[in-house]
Amino acid sequence: GRRFVITNPPFNERCVVEDDFYRKMGAAFSRLHGCRVAFICSNPLAMRSIPVKESKVVELKNGAIDCFFSVYDIQ
Repeated sequence: GRRFVITNPPFNERCVVEDDFYRKMGAAFSRLHGCRVAFICSNPLAMRSIPVKESKVVELKNGAIDCFFSVYDIQ
């Protein structure tokens, strides 16, 4: 069957992340061929770290933080 990866990575709000965290996350996701990957993020720059165009983006709130739920189909 189809594999799904869903994550809620740090937003750099309560937890500081390294500058290249999202780039590394995008590189790891790009190796998950055949998977659908989704994550919640408040940082539009982080969303661009995935080297695939998102198949769906939904605006939402995570508590008081404006976020996006982005879905990617990794080929």
